[in-house]
Amino acid sequence: MQGRCVASSCTTATPTCSTRAPKLKDLSGLRNLQTAYGDVSIVDNASITDLSGLDSLQAIDTLFLGRNASLTSVEGNAFTSVEHYLGIFDNPALTSLAGLEGLSSVGTDVSIRDNPQLVDISALGNLTNIGGNLRIQDNDQLPACAAVSLRDAIGIANIDGTYPTNCDCAGAWEATGCP
Repeated sequence: MQGRCVASSCTTATPTCSTRAPKLKDLSGLRNLQTAYGDVSIVDNASITDLSGLDSLQAIDTLFLGRNASLTSVEGNAFTSVEHYLGIFDNPALTSLAGLEGLSSVGTDVSIRDNPQLVDISALGNLTNIGGNLRIQDNDQLPACAAVSLRDAIGIANIDGTYPTNCDCAGAWEATGCP
């Protein structure tokens, strides 16, 4: 781990908290972290299966979750806001974003891409504000209605990605009614 968030007694991290340790088993060393002023990057951790250990972390400037081979869940966190960017990318075992139900605001962009097993993003249904773009791309198993329903729930104009613009999903998070 890099940054000032290594000690388990740390409650605030600045400017960057990064885990890039292929043998790291979990994030329990960050259990007291409440606020991160800067980037939180959980990238290239082959053994992490969820975000347990981030149970106290509520406010983050930027969050990157990427290339975590065993990450199947984003549960185990207390995120309520991301000040700038949220990126979830290249997590081959991730099937759901369950655990992000508490997230209500992202200041700029949300990018969810290249998660081949992702089938459920309904946990983001409590987002009331995205200040920038919503990008949902190349998640092979994700039904079109899931992306369209998220777009409609947030009230933004479009999604960067290939999704039907005239799809009538009627709030469905499943593939019913959409290609």
